[in-house]
Amino acid sequence: AELTELILIDSPVTSSLTPSNIQSFKNLSKLWVIETSISDASQHLLSLDVVESLEHRGVTIHLKLGPSFEFTCTPNGVSYFDVMGLASIFEHTQGHNWNNKEGWCKKDVPVKDWFGVTLADGGRHMHSLNLAENNLVGDISELSKLDKLENLNLKYCEELTGGRGILRNLLPNCEIYT
Repeated sequence: AELTELILIDSPVTSSLTPSNIQSFKNLSKLWVIETSISDASQHLLSLDVVESLEHRGVTIHLKLGPSFEFTCTPNGVSYFDVMGLASIFEHTQGHNWNNKEGWCKKDVPVKDWFGVTLADGGRHMHSLNLAENNLVGDISELSKLDKLENLNLKYCEELTGGRGILRNLLPNCEIYT
């Protein structure tokens, strides 16, 4: 019997997968990445070449991060890296206490319907993120993971740390409003 699903639970192995060892699973159709902590998940990211290889083969990546975040990345849907970046932002800025967190990190809500999120490239990548006046508290350096972001609005979010000036360097093509 050929392996069709691969499940990685709290696994640092995730970051050491390569396209060649993924190729050995010829009938792989779904990769499950399960992390009990969203913070740990950002340390165990799949590499770009592995994600591209999986997408090219039509493999679905199903993410379960922490106690409440579950999302499926399909080859034509929102990119794995954007989903991981958004989940990490939610976690690191106390998303459960935001004024408006409508749709965020809910299993059956598409990213395009998350409050403040606008997608581009046919729904593949983040275009803009508007979380102004939304009670974000904590480290915003995770925003740097959204490298295709063009507009970011964080006006009146006074409790943020992580260097807004650094964000301008990490997201040079992004218009940032603070």
